[in-house]
Amino acid sequence: MEARLKCIEVRMLNKFLYYGKRYIYPTQKTMLKWLKDSCGITISIRTLNRDLRKLEDQGRLPRTRRITREPGEGIKFRSTMYFMTKKMLKGLVRAGMTTWLVVKKALAFPKYPQKEDTAPKLIAPPIEDRITPEEVRALRLSKKPGLAPA
Repeated sequence: MEARLKCIEVRMLNKFLYYGKRYIYPTQKTMLKWLKDSCGITISIRTLNRDLRKLEDQGRLPRTRRITREPGEGIKFRSTMYFMTKKMLKGLVRAGMTTWLVVKKALAFPKYPQKEDTAPKLIAPPIEDRITPEEVRALRLSKKPGLAPA
C-alpha cells in the first residue's frame, strides 16, 4: 500500500511540474487512468479515495472540495483541487523518488489560483493631471516629433 501512495504522490508531482502550478484539479477517473498507465495499478474509486484521505491526513497532499451552487439546480460537484506541500516533496526526496533540484523548481510555482480581485485596480489620475480634448487637438496639430498621429 505504501508503494501505491508513493505512486500517487509521484504522479501528482509530475502533473504539478507539467502544469507549472502548485495545485491541480484532476477528476477521479483521470487519476485512476494515471495510476494504470504509469504504475500499472488498477484500483477502484473507493480505494483511491481511501489513499487520498491517508495522504491528506498525513499532510502530504491536502485537497479542497470544489462545488458550485446553481439557482434551481442546487449543488453541482466539481473536481477536487489538490495542493503540493513541502512535506510531500521531502518524503519523495527521502524515498529517492525525486531530487532537490526538482523540488526547488516546483516550489517556485504559484501556490494558489489567482482570483480576479487580486488584479491591481486602475486608478484615474487626479483631475489637474488630465489632458483636455482641446489640449490633445493642439498637440496633434503641432506635429512635434514623438507624438502619436491622430
